[in-house]
Amino acid sequence: MLSNVQGLIKKICNDNKIIQEVLKFQPYSFTKLQYTLQKKEAKMQIALWAKDIKLHGLFLILKAHVDANRDKESQKEQQEVLDRFLDYAKEQGVLYEAKKPLVQGKDLIALCFKPSKAFSHILHEAYKLQLSHPKLEKKRLLQQIKNKFDV
Repeated sequence: MLSNVQGLIKKICNDNKIIQEVLKFQPYSFTKLQYTLQKKEAKMQIALWAKDIKLHGLFLILKAHVDANRDKESQKEQQEVLDRFLDYAKEQGVLYEAKKPLVQGKDLIALCFKPSKAFSHILHEAYKLQLSHPKLEKKRLLQQIKNKFDV
């Protein structure tokens, strides 16, 4: 059974590729954005979102939401949240595409990690470390991963 959102999109467009791209935005509500921006690690979280969705597309969807708000005071508050989101995405350099991970599976193998289910977790941690320390070179990043995961 199709979700309400899928059903609505299918009425507008019958291209499954487009439908799947649009559905990726569904979990990213304005409320989730407000909550995320209150966190200490908001900039990194927004950069992580860029791996899953196009942040520019999310910005446009949320902008339409803000513009449709009839309550001017609420609209002003929402616009401030949206502006902060846009600033963070630009500052992180992820508004149009995610940053490419410096560490890949082959790098972990070169460090003597054995391929396992933990690989994705280690790669995710490496990516978070990369985002939180943007000037960190790959060599130092790998050293920190090696130390953190005792290899």
